[in-house]
Amino acid sequence: YVMPEGDLSDMLRIRNLGVVFEDMAYNPVDDKIYGIGYDANGVSTLYTVDKLNGELTAVGIVGLDTNTLACDANGTFYCNELGTSKVYSFTLDVMDQPVYRMEVTDEYDAAYATMGTHAMEYNAETGKVVYLGHYAVEKFWGPVDYDYLFEIDPATSTYKRYNDMSHQLVALILPNEGISGNWADPTEEI
Repeated sequence: YVMPEGDLSDMLRIRNLGVVFEDMAYNPVDDKIYGIGYDANGVSTLYTVDKLNGELTAVGIVGLDTNTLACDANGTFYCNELGTSKVYSFTLDVMDQPVYRMEVTDEYDAAYATMGTHAMEYNAETGKVVYLGHYAVEKFWGPVDYDYLFEIDPATSTYKRYNDMSHQLVALILPNEGISGNWADPTEEI
């Protein structure tokens, strides 16, 4: 979909991408939108998305199965290994050989970092990766959702877990706080 900045409800569908993306990220180095999805053979593949017409271009195979994607200000991508709490990074020139960065090692935290829907974003304000992990527990009255945010410091390979969000979240959008100064004063820049 595309929409004018003045009326975000005025959406125009421009294309069916033909690939279900697990997560997407913007790379400020080359000004491109990237998506991680699985090709027809079930291989984790990185794509670019043309911002005007939605055309996809396969960039290449990522060297692990993942359902998250984030990109920092230097063009380094971050992702988790699907089904684990391991976080990796890669650049476009060596995307088939992701570098292990850290793992959520606490058994309690690891459960939330490995199951269900996930999303990942890079926070340019803090220089940290924000990782959303979802976990559902089946109770006799039905499933109970738990969603935790993990803030990962790529420089030190450490993380902090925040409290349960109490709802199933499927995406992260981090505002550029430096434009407005705080969360209470929203900005249109993300």
